[in-house]
Amino acid sequence: MDRQLDRRTYVTEVSEQDLTEVYHLLALLESDAAGLVAQRATDGHIGKLKIILEQLEATVRKGRTGREKFIEINEACTAAPP
Repeated sequence: MDRQLDRRTYVTEVSEQDLTEVYHLLALLESDAAGLVAQRATDGHIGKLKIILEQLEATVRKGRTGREKFIEINEACTAAPP
């Protein structure tokens, strides 16, 4: 979105190249963050992650019926501090 001097908001066109660059940067940031988490994780953190992984795997085995639960668990995992 782009705001002009007249205070109107316009949707800026986004090219495929723009999206490619943004997702590339997101991938770099996420991999760097994952590396930091891996370095700082305690045994307690790893135990919690194993439980979450088991829950996610169980929802995947349910197929489409487990999709909403998968999203719920995944969002809670990524939103919550370790």
